[in-house]
Amino acid sequence: MWSNAGADVAAKACELAFPGLSSSGTDLPKLDALRELMNTKRAPDPAAVAARARAARDELDRWLARLQAAADRDPGAVPEGAPRAILDRLAAGAVAGDRLADHDWDALASTYLGAASMYAATGGDGGRHAGWAGPLSNLKAELKFPDGANGPFRFGPTNLKTIREQFDLLRTTPRQPEGRR
Repeated sequence: MWSNAGADVAAKACELAFPGLSSSGTDLPKLDALRELMNTKRAPDPAAVAARARAARDELDRWLARLQAAADRDPGAVPEGAPRAILDRLAAGAVAGDRLADHDWDALASTYLGAASMYAATGGDGGRHAGWAGPLSNLKAELKFPDGANGPFRFGPTNLKTIREQFDLLRTTPRQPEGRR
């Protein structure tokens, strides 16, 4: 379910990006139900998938409307510390002990993009000073399609080892002051 790999982290981080907007009650049960159906061993019933996908879409639309309203009320800078806290959650979600939580290229790429957007939210300077640039650059290189390819056809165990190491580095990089947008 690569298309929503970071949804849980984003839902639980509402209060970080939008002070005053609570993350409590931001569970996404309709999305969870869709994931559960899609992760069954047998091919799920297409009608059931369509129904759960519509319910998940509606749930996500309501959540995004709340976020947009919060952003409209206070279009100011990202609160200091929010990008790092969200990056911590993304990196922690990517690593499960001494292995990756998910070995799927799409999910890993989605998590990398979330981490890269947190780097951008600091204006880049905060991320660079906090040691984010190296691990992010290495993640990008590991997830990049080979030259002339339109997919990650050579993606395998070696990439996964490096990707886990880079998410670990992001997760354990000492906290330093961040920039602001």
